[in-house]
Amino acid sequence: MNKCNRHKDGEIFTLKCAIEFLNTYLDKNENIRIEDFLDCTNSVLFYWVRKNIVGIEKSNQVKQLYNNFFALIKVYMDNWQALNDDSEKHNLAKEVIYKGEIYRYLDSKKITMSKDKIRYDENFVHWSKIKEINSVINHLKGPYLLLKAQIKDDDYGIFINPLIRELILDEQEVVYPTIETTILYIEKFPLKEEDKILLKLDEEAQKELNEKVLKRVI
Repeated sequence: MNKCNRHKDGEIFTLKCAIEFLNTYLDKNENIRIEDFLDCTNSVLFYWVRKNIVGIEKSNQVKQLYNNFFALIKVYMDNWQALNDDSEKHNLAKEVIYKGEIYRYLDSKKITMSKDKIRYDENFVHWSKIKEINSVINHLKGPYLLLKAQIKDDDYGIFINPLIRELILDEQEVVYPTIETTILYIEKFPLKEEDKILLKLDEEAQKELNEKVLKRVI
């Protein structure tokens, strides 16, 4: 079976190759070598980390391909966690599976605090284990929002650092959807005094959202 490497024709081809490669092992119930698995994840995550920028929307096709890819990663992690031994695969699953608090930054020039403006859906997106991510904050050109969420006990995020080998990642990135019931709080941060004019937050919407989040936390 051919290995899956970063495709010369780009992100979409690499994603399709990776999904086909991982599905083949599952369909045939064959044992994948961990080296081949990591070659595959590394090839896709190179694009996930390098090409996907805060504030730039992915196409629907790319979103769905990433959703399919990360769903497959979770199938492998579930299977390897269930091994319950000291194998390399089981130990990798323990590293990748993350439960706990996560943080996400949003460009608030394109979004308000109104509850209908933050997109809650099942698309996998960029979160982090850590709150202060200078590489992301420095990229934002104006006011921004910080979301804090708590992954529930019956679910988990994908900590990608153990799955990518070409880049040194300081963001401690966790891949997880934006699910409304997991949100603990949302903060706004004007970077400059003049940016406050751009926020134009609806105070009633802000109050309603904070009360809703508070009820969930309590």
